[in-house]
Amino acid sequence: MKVSEKEILFIYNSADLQQREALAYAKSLKHYVIKELEIQKDQLTQLHLATLAKRLSVPEKDLIKPDFEIPVSGVLDLDTNDFLDYLSSNLRMLRTPIAVFHDHAIFIESPYAFIKEDNINSTSNTQTSKTIRQRDED
Repeated sequence: MKVSEKEILFIYNSADLQQREALAYAKSLKHYVIKELEIQKDQLTQLHLATLAKRLSVPEKDLIKPDFEIPVSGVLDLDTNDFLDYLSSNLRMLRTPIAVFHDHAIFIESPYAFIKEDNINSTSNTQTSKTIRQRDED
C-alpha cells in the first residue's frame, strides 16, 4: 500500500453512488494524483487491511461498516488474524470510502470532504502569495 506524498489512494465501492461522487471530487483536487482501489474488483490482503487500520488509527474491527446488513457478532469474536482473513475475503463489509495518504488515512464521511480540503489548500496558497507580495512592497 505504497502512496507517495502527492498521491491519494482512494478505496471505495463503485456500487454506491455517493462513493462514486466522492471519487469524482477527489479526482478534481489540484494538489494530488488519485489512485483508485475499487473493492468490487480489487483485492486487499490481511497485511493491507492491518496497515490500513494502523494508518486510520483504529482497531482492525472498526474497519467493518457499522450499519452492515448482516449480523457480524460472530465475525467480531474472531481473533485479529482470522478477522482480517475473513474481511479480506468479504470486502463488501469494509467501511468505505477511505482516503490513504502517504503518512495517514481517513474515512471519508461526505462526498464533499475533498472540496473542503482543496479550499484549505487554495486558501493557504493565496495567503502565502499575499504575504510574499506584502513583504516585497515593504
